[in-house]
Amino acid sequence: EFERELIQAREAMRQLANELQNELGLKDRLLTILGHDLRGPVGSAAQLIDLVVGELAKGETIDEALDLVQGSMHATYNLIENLMGWMQGKNKNSYEEPEPVILHDLLQTVVTWLESQARAKSISVEVQCQPTLGIRTNRRATETIVRNLTSNALKYSRVGGLVVLAGQESAAGWSIEVRDNGVGVPPEKLAKLFGETKVDSSPGTGHESGSGLGLMFCSELARNLGGTLGAVNNPTGGSTFCLRVPRG
Repeated sequence: EFERELIQAREAMRQLANELQNELGLKDRLLTILGHDLRGPVGSAAQLIDLVVGELAKGETIDEALDLVQGSMHATYNLIENLMGWMQGKNKNSYEEPEPVILHDLLQTVVTWLESQARAKSISVEVQCQPTLGIRTNRRATETIVRNLTSNALKYSRVGGLVVLAGQESAAGWSIEVRDNGVGVPPEKLAKLFGETKVDSSPGTGHESGSGLGLMFCSELARNLGGTLGAVNNPTGGSTFCLRVPRG
């Protein structure tokens, strides 16, 4: 009896040690992100504001100057949202329960948020979804995933391209596809996109940069939704990223 209790105590201590090690690893990753990927955009924003003030003093138009600041602020805000969503997913006690969501409205919210990014490259963005289709999901997590996938689609689309956000429901569950006709994903990267480590981000067609963290966060959020993320290159060019969530 004593020996069995001793074995159980050792097993409990081992599990506790593993959990502590995971927590320390999470802390280190978060500090790295805050120290590099967040500090960089904030520093760039400060430099842009200084540049804007200088250019306005030379007689440049305020619209051109504000476009630079807007792009930097959107990138920074997106990173903060990703961090918050990712940390929420790690902390099960703070994870929001699923709620009724009109899928078309969620997709349209993402389109509106990324309108300036699309307009900068003259890219058309379409929503293909029944206007009244309702699902149950964590809205913030789902919106974060779709926003990241759509932002990436715009990033790797050429000027004048097309991005489609398609939502549908089936007997198996519901899904959201983000399709583009851009440059696609290098085959060697496809298998690594949805792991738990950061994949280096390639420059966009307009030389846009990225932290490479978005898809890592999205993978975590998709798992918390009980779903999966996948990606394929389209036969006619570009790529399709898909979030699938089975019926609960």
